[in-house]
Amino acid sequence: MNWIKVSLKTRPEALPALEAIFLEYTGGILLEGTESEPVIAAYFPAPLSAELERELQAKIAKVREAGLDPGSELLEKELVLEENWATEWKKYYNPLPVGKRFLICPSWKMKEEPGRISIALDPGQAFGTGYHPTTQLCLQLLEDTAPGTTAYDLGTGSGILAIALAKLGAKVAAFEADPVAVAAAKANAELNRVELEIVELDLLTAPPPKRPAQLVVANLTADLFLALGNKLADYLEPDGKLIAGGIASRREQEVKEVFREAGIMIQEAAFDGEWVCLAGRKQRGE
Repeated sequence: MNWIKVSLKTRPEALPALEAIFLEYTGGILLEGTESEPVIAAYFPAPLSAELERELQAKIAKVREAGLDPGSELLEKELVLEENWATEWKKYYNPLPVGKRFLICPSWKMKEEPGRISIALDPGQAFGTGYHPTTQLCLQLLEDTAPGTTAYDLGTGSGILAIALAKLGAKVAAFEADPVAVAAAKANAELNRVELEIVELDLLTAPPPKRPAQLVVANLTADLFLALGNKLADYLEPDGKLIAGGIASRREQEVKEVFREAGIMIQEAAFDGEWVCLAGRKQRGE
């Protein structure tokens, strides 16, 4: 298969919005350019359809209408032949320190650093390589998890958060509706030599778990948190901790209100650009 590298020279303030757009269509993004003039890029199977290009252009136009400058009016397109694919995309990924405790490494560049836990994770078909702010915020808020903690990862994607918890000594079960992501999470758990229970499950329709956990991590979207509503509390023990990522900061208050109605009081918020990650506890007596 040949690939089309699609890139856009943008402005820093528009980068989070453009990341969200590109991640709707691909399993990962690339950041190039400089801090003041970043370039966002992603790979799409060739040929790039005219319909998909129009969709991208329309969504980029909405970013401009929202008052952010997405930069160039034109999407740059470059054909990458199958025989050059492996070396082309690998050159963009390097070991990445996250928070105080983790080091995310592509499998071909594994590295150890004193005081950090290395996690092997390759870009692939499932969301969550550690390079996106929403994943990084979740990792930072779970890094103080104590060994032996029972934990659920809701919407595990690549499995990165569940793997991080397992490496901290937690007892983890991960849930995911997408069968492609389930397979990816299982492969990544094996790559990292951790034991995870990974279950294909639709959070919106599944019955509540038989045993609630001490910790729930969920890197989802604001819309999905709103749709889940009180179901989230079913996954938590009284006084259990929730770490909720993937929330656009402009929607922080409406998500907090849903959590409050579910008996989960938010105690901490971590921000990165346009993204927020919330941490709170289920109130006793709920």
